[in-house]
Amino acid sequence: MSRTTTLFATALIASLCLVLAIGAIASARAPTSPPEVKAVDSPARPATALSAAGDYCYSWDFLNNTGQDVNDLHIRLQGVKSLTEVYTGTLNLFGEPDASSGYDAANDSYHLDFTNGIAYDSDKVQLGVCTDRSSLRLGSPSPAFSWTVTSTQALPDPLFAGLSVNWLDHTHAQIGVFNEQNITLTLWSLSVLDPDQPLPLEDLSDDIAMLLPMASEVVTDPLTLLPSANQTFNVEVASANHPYVIEAVLSTDDDPGNLVHTLVQTLSPPYAVYLPLVWK
Repeated sequence: MSRTTTLFATALIASLCLVLAIGAIASARAPTSPPEVKAVDSPARPATALSAAGDYCYSWDFLNNTGQDVNDLHIRLQGVKSLTEVYTGTLNLFGEPDASSGYDAANDSYHLDFTNGIAYDSDKVQLGVCTDRSSLRLGSPSPAFSWTVTSTQALPDPLFAGLSVNWLDHTHAQIGVFNEQNITLTLWSLSVLDPDQPLPLEDLSDDIAMLLPMASEVVTDPLTLLPSANQTFNVEVASANHPYVIEAVLSTDDDPGNLVHTLVQTLSPPYAVYLPLVWK
């Protein structure tokens, strides 16, 4: 065997040994279970688990503008088949949803019915859910979001605006804002916020969002959304495999004080990792 061939073979064997050694060290250092993520300012409540870009948590708040006290609240969410968590904190004036709530296969929507509380005239109410669905949209049949007083619908319906997140890659996403109701809305702002670590659903609210650092200010000038209209925005974020909170603030066109804040917490996808191929 020539000296050149011998040196080449020796170098190749050394390289393979180095790759295997690095792999063994990485395996030895790898934790046997994922680290615990602690809740922000809520030590007694575990943080929402965002294990992949397919996990989404939503919250939205709205006013009781019916001019009367209401004791029931009903909503249908399009395409949602299951929920991993429902917000039952202070601003959910109705607490846990009724046991009859669940997935309606005939209409491909998840219905949530709340009948265990009361919302007084002008009260602010917040709802929230976690699911694997990348969009929050109203489902069917109509009315998809409504108040009732002893089973009688109270008008106007609660204000609602839909959100969707479509990750194009690990740092680029398309955000959709949807006007789901037969009224004209004004979109005042759309922001991408950086919570640094996943927030518990309890903390996914407009009050907490105001304290978070801005990652991207997508909409700064008011935009009009006609009934059943939507707008799509392209955004870029700084980090892959990182939690972000997206917040849209809208109001009815004729009453800027009649606001809805819709928020979604999502995880940007991780970078793809390619391991070296070792032939035996």
